[in-house]
Amino acid sequence: MLNVIALVGRLTREPQLFKTNSGNNITKFALAFNQGKNPDGTEDTGFIEVTTFDKTADICGEWLSKGDKIAVTGRIYQKKFIRQDGSRGSNIELMASGVEFIDILKQSEDEVEEPNEEELPFDPDPEVKVEAPKAAPQNAKPVAKPTRSRR
Repeated sequence: MLNVIALVGRLTREPQLFKTNSGNNITKFALAFNQGKNPDGTEDTGFIEVTTFDKTADICGEWLSKGDKIAVTGRIYQKKFIRQDGSRGSNIELMASGVEFIDILKQSEDEVEEPNEEELPFDPDPEVKVEAPKAAPQNAKPVAKPTRSRR
């Protein structure tokens, strides 16, 4: 059977980074995604827990925060459990194999390095006009493509 899912959505809370007893990293966060429109015309939003592992977990734990827009690919995992009252329950999670950051890191003009003309290996041509680097947009976030690990 095929078990593949791809979702685009926004984080509903800050990612939580965990370390397993064997030393592997795991990051968990919740993703809100659009499920289409309800019959009354309002947006229907779905929510799913996402779990990432190893290098992907490290990158997500470091760079993601609540509200960031990401694309996640992976597989569905149904976690079954028994409640304290004895009834059975289950949760659906997305075990991520890939995470694409859609938003870009906010950069201030201070972070853009201006070239120092004294350190250039050539004499700049005074007739050539070079535009100053543009500042990143206000809503910019880092674009990082986490490495995939084999599971």
